Amino acid sequence: MPRNGLPNEQIAAALRRAEKGAALDEVGRRMECTAACCSPLSIRRSARNDLIHVLARMDGRPFPSIDTFARLLRASGFLSETKRGNASTRVTPEDAASLLIALMATDSPTASPRVVDVFRGLVRLPAPAEKNLPRTLALLIKLPSFSEFLAGAIEHAGTLRNELGESGIELQVSRSVPAAALMLRDPMGRRRRIAEWVIDVPRYGPNAPTSLPEAENGADRRLIATITQRTIYSLGDLLEHAEVDA
Repeated sequence: MPRNGLPNEQIAAALRRAEKGAALDEVGRRMECTAACCSPLSIRRSARNDLIHVLARMDGRPFPSIDTFARLLRASGFLSETKRGNASTRVTPEDAASLLIALMATDSPTASPRVVDVFRGLVRLPAPAEKNLPRTLALLIKLPSFSEFLAGAIEHAGTLRNELGESGIELQVSRSVPAAALMLRDPMGRRRRIAEWVIDVPRYGPNAPTSLPEAENGADRRLIATITQRTIYSLGDLLEHAEVDA
């Protein structure tokens, strides 16, 4: 049983039930897929390249720069290997989460494998149970690690979209120390912190990392990177369409 809540299989089962409950609401949105999205050219296109394009729009860095991050992460085992044929189109929620973490936490492609390794293992700080949370979000923040939360949010983005409605989320990643936080924003714009993730000290012992390359290199800008639910939704839509195309 994870230290922060329900057994993983119980969380997974609850998330599957939430997905089924949202399926009918998703039908109309799926039917709005444009002709370009459903064209043969779109089906042949590499889903990994589509992932990079989505993140480039979010991040502002050009495609070649983000592709460098992706190649280094793949070489270090943090992204799925690409193969010839249809398998080359497969992008997993874990792939999307790892590349997103890298882009949020560092400007250095060469530092990205180390950064992703650290952030994937962040654990949630114990906290009193939050009230009045969307069901899927409440389940996701109980997952054992930050990377599992983020991958789960991307995988279940459609359900989150329906449950959040006019509310939103903000995910903050620190670029100076290994930490992350999740904010819930209500329709009136009021924000509250509902989860925080920090270094799992028992995993590292006395060698626990206390800083990141941005701080070690003396960088004093952009020390907090923030995304909203829009990035999560975009990545979820990408993976959903990739599965249909495959």
